[in-house]
Amino acid sequence: MLDLDPILLLPLALVLLLMALPVISRKIWGPVTYVPVHIVKRMQDSNESMLLLDLRDRKAYSQAHIDGAINVTPDRLDDFLQGSVGDDRPIVLVCQSDLSATRHAARLAKAGYDSAAAMKGGMFAWKRAKYPTLSKA
Repeated sequence: MLDLDPILLLPLALVLLLMALPVISRKIWGPVTYVPVHIVKRMQDSNESMLLLDLRDRKAYSQAHIDGAINVTPDRLDDFLQGSVGDDRPIVLVCQSDLSATRHAARLAKAGYDSAAAMKGGMFAWKRAKYPTLSKA
């Protein structure tokens, strides 16, 4: 039997918890529509109409964001969408990993925004796919 030092188990437990967070968050907030990054990129390349909302703070957005994304922090999301009444474009929410986007997409779906979706993997997945980003200096 393995004789592991309990101190070594703590980082392992932390890694396992971090890996499980996306699955846990989806169970907590309910069913959410996800859009893979390659679909968002294809929509962008084909000039398909979508409302791409970046939920990250202003600093993260200015460092790197997707072309065409609008920076709307979660506390301003409802006000922004109320100002977009009549806009029937699909809403794609982006955050760093997809945890915040998942939560807010579920909330928007419950509020009647049927086209609200979270970009799967967030900016981490976008950058991992080596898709271009813009920055504001």
